[in-house]
Amino acid sequence: MSMGPERLATIALGAVVGVTGFIPLLGVVVFAHRGGIKPTVAKGLAAVAVSFAFLMAVLAAVWFLVPARTLEVLAGMLIGFFAMWAHLAFMAMGRRF
Repeated sequence: MSMGPERLATIALGAVVGVTGFIPLLGVVVFAHRGGIKPTVAKGLAAVAVSFAFLMAVLAAVWFLVPARTLEVLAGMLIGFFAMWAHLAFMAMGRRF
């Protein structure tokens, strides 16, 4: 199995989905840090739940529609999601909110 352009495009699309799935978490952290909302465990858990539901819905749709590409999309989703975690850690270290 080679890494052809179609496979790389699928992984890149998964990465975009992973970044999109991280937006609720990033939003809560940024708004809480800037004082726009009061940080609570409930808001954090709600953001995690929304992110998880979105990512699992996309993964289920891929599994249902194109099962042969599920693993590639999942790999891309993990790359995008963890890249955003790293970005959030970088922002927190430099207090760049």
